[in-house]
Amino acid sequence: MKKDAAIFLLFPLTVLLAVPFFASAEAMKTGNHTGEERFLEYSIEYLDPQGVTTVDSLGIWFKPFYYGWSFLPTIVPEKYFDNYPLYFSGDILNFRVRLKNTGKRVFENIKIIAIQERLNPSGLKGADIGDQNTSKWFVERLGPGEIITLNGSFAIPYSGESGLDQTHLQIMHWPNEDFTREVGPGRIIIDDFQAGIWCPTA
Repeated sequence: MKKDAAIFLLFPLTVLLAVPFFASAEAMKTGNHTGEERFLEYSIEYLDPQGVTTVDSLGIWFKPFYYGWSFLPTIVPEKYFDNYPLYFSGDILNFRVRLKNTGKRVFENIKIIAIQERLNPSGLKGADIGDQNTSKWFVERLGPGEIITLNGSFAIPYSGESGLDQTHLQIMHWPNEDFTREVGPGRIIIDDFQAGIWCPTA
């Protein structure tokens, strides 16, 4: 639905505080470097949302900061009952990925990939959102105790779908700086399908 096509509810509701949204998750133990993920902390922060989306037992409630509430009677599993950053189709979703080395070893030649996908309630990989939904970075060195912040952006396509979406985060060893190759000998450290969750309205 477009901004001007939202179904507004007429009763008053409390407006949630407009604070930065910060989503983190534990590493899923996949790939061939299991064990190393415990030395990498990571989080995703979604910047400048246009409102708040609340998911509860009734469905999905959309509350833009400058418009009225709208509602989608879609039921998702209880584990997703929470508040999420809201954006509109056509917006630019700006986000940050933060990595921290909590161990004593040095991580070298790390490739990081963030993929914007439709929410898969099973917790696994979701359908890609458009064909420009991937951000990539290459970090040459991350020493013990070091923190790095990576800035990304995603142009939300006019897909005609509202609901929850997920940011699928992959972190892997990469043998050299040719990280643009789609296929290579990268060894996965972390493969978290739902490192962050956000919400677009159509």
